[in-house]
Amino acid sequence: GFRCGSYKDKCLRRRIAVRMRAKGTMDPREYAGVLDTDPREYDRLLHSLTVNVTKFFRNWETYSVIESHVIPALWARDQERLRVWSAGCASGEEAYSVGILLHQHAERTGTTAKLDSVEIVGTDIDAESLGEASRAFYAESSLRETPAELRRNYFPTVAGLHTMIPAVRQLVSFECNDLLGH
Repeated sequence: GFRCGSYKDKCLRRRIAVRMRAKGTMDPREYAGVLDTDPREYDRLLHSLTVNVTKFFRNWETYSVIESHVIPALWARDQERLRVWSAGCASGEEAYSVGILLHQHAERTGTTAKLDSVEIVGTDIDAESLGEASRAFYAESSLRETPAELRRNYFPTVAGLHTMIPAVRQLVSFECNDLLGH
């Protein structure tokens, strides 16, 4: 059910070849047999086909505008619930980045109780990436564009990996969703 018609043929072939090599074959018919007998291989192939390039606060200029204009405007609205959708969230960095900005704004304005009404949902087609998002442990490379103050306040290090503080983790949930299938 994965629609890959917009993929470049060369890219698609290369990514499928990676999975074929991993399963010890270069024969497409033999690999089709692997897919028939090993349901987990479908997930591995899907993970290989989807683009999971992400970082916290990737393109800081955009997040700066969200921080200074969008979040204060949303926070000022009289509403029962604030829902944010992070579509194509991969391993969750963008969803958590928004959560950090909302948490930081609530701390600055003394309105942390309002965080109880925040719901951030990250969706992606790749279940493996969503599992990584739920665990919320990240390598140093995921934080390259994260401002130093935010790194200090939101990313304690556990066993050499950076993790998200619980106050932000509780704002974010993850669901599998194929945007092209709707």
